[in-house]
Amino acid sequence: MLSVLILLGFFVVWGITTKYIYKDFGEFFISLFLGFLLGLTFSLCSFAAVYTSIVALLPNVTNTYSIEIVSLKDKSSIEGSFVLGSGTIKDKDYYIYYSKTQDGGYKRNKIEAENVTIYQTNKETPKLKFTDITPLKNETTEFWIGETEIFTDQTDVKLIVPENTIIEQFKLE
Repeated sequence: MLSVLILLGFFVVWGITTKYIYKDFGEFFISLFLGFLLGLTFSLCSFAAVYTSIVALLPNVTNTYSIEIVSLKDKSSIEGSFVLGSGTIKDKDYYIYYSKTQDGGYKRNKIEAENVTIYQTNKETPKLKFTDITPLKNETTEFWIGETEIFTDQTDVKLIVPENTIIEQFKLE
């Protein structure tokens, strides 16, 4: 909204000032058009600067928690549908893990492998560390940039496993 007002202001000011300099209508129209382009360029640059500064200063709320795991397995899940000899196939890789509950039982869960970064160490017990990052929204940021992906929650997942859990092997077939 503010960018449109700035653009309109430049358009009017440029047109008024060039009206008294040029006597010919063609030169006046060209200068008016150039004023419009100048105003548009300035407005876009202003909007980009404000957008960047607002996004860079957005505060985040971070919540970190972990789940100790006692067992881990990787697995693929394949889904698809076929009709008359044609169709689609989708597959997703998961980590299936068991965690100990507070009452002494074990609970089975799964998490998509694409969202997980694995760390091998013997300094910590095996666990999944979750870091939820939630950007704070306010009226100013919503006015300037609206609803975008910047405001979506993100979860960083770290899988801590004992050393030598991952088998490093290269094989070409």
